[in-house]
Amino acid sequence: MREEINSKDSTIPQDQTVIFLHIPKTAGITLNRIIDRQFNKEEIFHIHGDELILQEAGDTLKDVEIEIRNNLKLIRGHFQYGLHKHISQTASYFTLLRDPIERVISQYYYVKRDRDHLLHDKVENGKMGLDEYIESGITPEVNNGQTRLISGEDHLYAYGKCTPELLDLAKKNIQSHFSIVGLLERFEESLILLKLHYGWKKLYYVVRNVSQNRLPRSEISKDTIALIKKYNQLDIELYHYAKRQFESKVAEQKTLIDKERNKLALQNRIYRPYLEILKLPRRVKWKIDKYRRILFQ
Repeated sequence: MREEINSKDSTIPQDQTVIFLHIPKTAGITLNRIIDRQFNKEEIFHIHGDELILQEAGDTLKDVEIEIRNNLKLIRGHFQYGLHKHISQTASYFTLLRDPIERVISQYYYVKRDRDHLLHDKVENGKMGLDEYIESGITPEVNNGQTRLISGEDHLYAYGKCTPELLDLAKKNIQSHFSIVGLLERFEESLILLKLHYGWKKLYYVVRNVSQNRLPRSEISKDTIALIKKYNQLDIELYHYAKRQFESKVAEQKTLIDKERNKLALQNRIYRPYLEILKLPRRVKWKIDKYRRILFQ
């Protein structure tokens, strides 16, 4: 039996590294705030950059001193499946998927909003609409982007040229290496599954980095929705595949999950207003903080 250690509030095997494969536009920033409470700062390694191919992500990790690398408890970032091949520890992946149509719409409006995004100028200066953005091929994120990353072979498929073999590989990887595949649309249940599997605590949260000024799906034309489906058919199939597995896991632990959701709802009702308390004078905050620590311990 592996010796277990408490890494801050997590209970994980001593020789295991958790890998959070962060698919863009799946509530990663919100989830990362929760992750930060589970591990000590020096145990987390974040790989920066978007759409990193496996070799680039692996090279980034190799640059870390081996002693530090061997003590990492969590690696996270936007990268393809396969990073476990670059570490000596055993690995456990998790990720969140999102309804593919919603994700594509959200990604487009995120690019339009964020002036620092690499594609912002191309989209804004070119007055690129959603249809043109999807057909342009300027980013694989909107062409079966979730399947690409989980398959680990994104770089082998040109835009619009994904095959069913890519989907089969993504499913195989989920089966063999992913402990949890959550769903953005069922975020709290996904959090609780992570808690039950990894021993996490302190799941309270505030939703962050929500796309602003985007059209809701109900106001997107049928032709545009059809275009999104055309370029994301594998993602749609992968999402439904993962959803069936997710629902099975939730059903197996329904009573416990319902109990945890009630607990989380109570914590969120207290935690969110607490953020406003941070603006109060220091002499007031320390008293409130004392009771917060008691409640959330």
